[in-house]
Amino acid sequence: MKPNVKYKDMGLKALVENTKVLKELGVLVGYIPPMADVGHGGINMATLAAIMEYGTDDIPARPFLSSFYREYANQIKELWSTETSKVYMKKKDPLEAVTDVAKGMASLALKRFDTASAWAIPLDPKTVERKGSSTPLVDTGALRAHLGWAVTKKRSIVRFGRAE
Repeated sequence: MKPNVKYKDMGLKALVENTKVLKELGVLVGYIPPMADVGHGGINMATLAAIMEYGTDDIPARPFLSSFYREYANQIKELWSTETSKVYMKKKDPLEAVTDVAKGMASLALKRFDTASAWAIPLDPKTVERKGSSTPLVDTGALRAHLGWAVTKKRSIVRFGRAE
């Protein structure tokens, strides 16, 4: 006599599918079109951010984007772990979880931006006089306002927004 075995999926199929989806998703934090296409003094936000990040012959580098990854590496890892766990516990779908990771990372980037006075090379006295402020990275507020996040799937942006 053959044994009568019935298979009842207790969530394994969803777990496998969600794992596949998570592997396809990624996060970008920075100056992402179309949000970064806004001009400021003849250049867009992505170009202005690159000047601030890497410097020029006349402007010292004030790397707020690359340094936020190093500065907050443990918090970023914890964010990924917490949010992906929610997918596996069936509390969030993969896109929702990765969107929350992107938003969280963008918030950390803003935190790094907002603390530039504590870590960045001080402004030249002529720049302070022109701006009326000694705060690095901030002139009109446009650079901060256009920092954004995006969720990608297979290198295409599927969701994006401004950092908060």
